[in-house]
Amino acid sequence: MRTIPSAPPDPAAALFRKTRRQLLGWLFTHTDESFYVRELVRVTGAAVGAVSKELEEIAAAGILRRTVRGNLVFYQANEASPIFRELESIFIKTAGLVDQLRQALTPLADRIGVALIYGSAARGTLRAPSDVDLLIVGQVPFGEIVSTLSAVQASLGRE
Repeated sequence: MRTIPSAPPDPAAALFRKTRRQLLGWLFTHTDESFYVRELVRVTGAAVGAVSKELEEIAAAGILRRTVRGNLVFYQANEASPIFRELESIFIKTAGLVDQLRQALTPLADRIGVALIYGSAARGTLRAPSDVDLLIVGQVPFGEIVSTLSAVQASLGRE
């Protein structure tokens, strides 16, 4: 289990440009799925040209796998990359799951004693159908937590 401490400065923001950070954050928290460019444009909200350029550069470095099917080009985190596990860990902790949950729960922090992620997300074994198991101990009604986390749920693409 992992606790969600108060938000430190985002190390991924210091290491990666915004669009690259968003792409890697998404792809490394959905490692068993591949996405075509337009899907990644919708996820990041960035321009098509910026997304395409970033994807090509990252794929050329061997960090992403690029697959062509018909007219579509798909990208997926490359599990064969020698730095796959390290990047996955970085993005789960920063631009991915943990950071987004931490930011979403910040307005409720004075009423939360502890928040823990457990299950497949904590083990680093998230797959396409995986949800995120979150335990919150405090004085916040369940409905308020659900409504607070609804935007994050949509941005993560996970229940």
